[in-house]
Amino acid sequence: MTMLLLATVLVGCYKDEVDVDTLRNNPFDRDYDGPAVFEAVGTYTQQVSTGQGNVLYQVIEFRVREDLFLAPATYGVLVKDLLSGVEEPATPLTPGGNIFKYQRQPVPGQQVCLELRLTNNLSTAGAETICVTL
Repeated sequence: MTMLLLATVLVGCYKDEVDVDTLRNNPFDRDYDGPAVFEAVGTYTQQVSTGQGNVLYQVIEFRVREDLFLAPATYGVLVKDLLSGVEEPATPLTPGGNIFKYQRQPVPGQQVCLELRLTNNLSTAGAETICVTL
C-alpha cells in the first residue's frame, strides 16, 4: 500500500520539460512565428465633412485573423504608417469586429505600407506589414 501511494505521488508530480523557444504560436507574443495575423482587405477614398468643407481620405481596411488566437481575446491594433511615420490605434469598422480601418491623406498610385501590431493588456505583439496601392 505504501509503494502504491508513493508511486501515485511521484507520478502526480512529474512534469515535462517546457522548451520556451518552441512556444511561438501565440499571435500576442513578440516572437510569434506563425501565419500572418493581418490581411489587407482593400483601399478606397472617402470624403469626410469637417463642417468647414470636405476632406478626402484614403481608407485602408484590413482583417485580423482571430482564428489564429489560442483563445478568445479582446484586443486593439496599433498602426504605424511607414510612409508618413504616424503611429496610432486603428478603428474597427464595427465595435468588437475583426475588420479595421486606417485613414490617411491619399497618395494615388503610390504604395502605402502599414506596420500593424496587436495590443492587449498594455502589451504589444510583434509587427507585421501590409501594403496597398490606391
